[in-house]
Amino acid sequence: MSVIYSALVPHSPLLLKPIGKDNTKILQATLDSYKTIIKKIKNKNIETILIIGAHGEKYDDYFALNNNLNYKVDMTDFGDLATKLKIEPDLALAQKIQDSTHTKDLIKTYQKEKLDYGSAIPLYIIGSELKNIKALNIKNSNSDEQANLEFGKKLKHILKKIDTNIAIIVSGDMSHCLNKKSPQGYNPKGVKFDNQVKEILSQNNEIEKKLLNIDNNIIKKAEECSFKPLLIALGIMSDYNYKTKLLSYQDDFGIGYLSVDFDNLEPIIK
Repeated sequence: MSVIYSALVPHSPLLLKPIGKDNTKILQATLDSYKTIIKKIKNKNIETILIIGAHGEKYDDYFALNNNLNYKVDMTDFGDLATKLKIEPDLALAQKIQDSTHTKDLIKTYQKEKLDYGSAIPLYIIGSELKNIKALNIKNSNSDEQANLEFGKKLKHILKKIDTNIAIIVSGDMSHCLNKKSPQGYNPKGVKFDNQVKEILSQNNEIEKKLLNIDNNIIKKAEECSFKPLLIALGIMSDYNYKTKLLSYQDDFGIGYLSVDFDNLEPIIK
């Protein structure tokens, strides 16, 4: 079946009760969005989650692929000793990506058992509710937006030939400078970025083109970590029709937490 579902989710450590404590309640709308996504992953019998994020190993001209023999979620760096999970990596899929003529010259592999928090948090929230789910962790490159979109389009050719049911999960937060609470301070361009992305995704047409037309200065000033991973996912879905739904958006802590559902994926017959 290959790719049959996709979603964009935030990765705030505050979503985890041992870290967020009372603040976790404030993010209930985001947690409810996760519940919606988990339900769909269960109903669609997803076997592998391809999680695309921006934290951890990064390269200027290559896309990082973690082909370690084991993955684990470990949040002790945040003082959380309770949140732990082991996840089996989909090494067969990793090998196909490494070997493919479409992507082999664009990939750099690395081996790290402990996942970066940007990948670990979504995989913990989703994976702890599922049995026998596999995952594969890929990072965007530091190259420009178009290059990340094109990498997704190259991945598409590989994933189309996979027999397992795959969900693409984009892990990323929106602007980190939305108001006085923001870790990067306030910048009106952060608000503008978040509003533009939400508007484009809600329109559900020519998404790639419109996102690429956002002013680069706005993207840079927004201090976000979701844009390039999202473009990779959109590249993967570029030969599919799908329906986009904004599930929630929260900025209570000065960072944009956007949850988006990409559903009803149907291959475009050419």
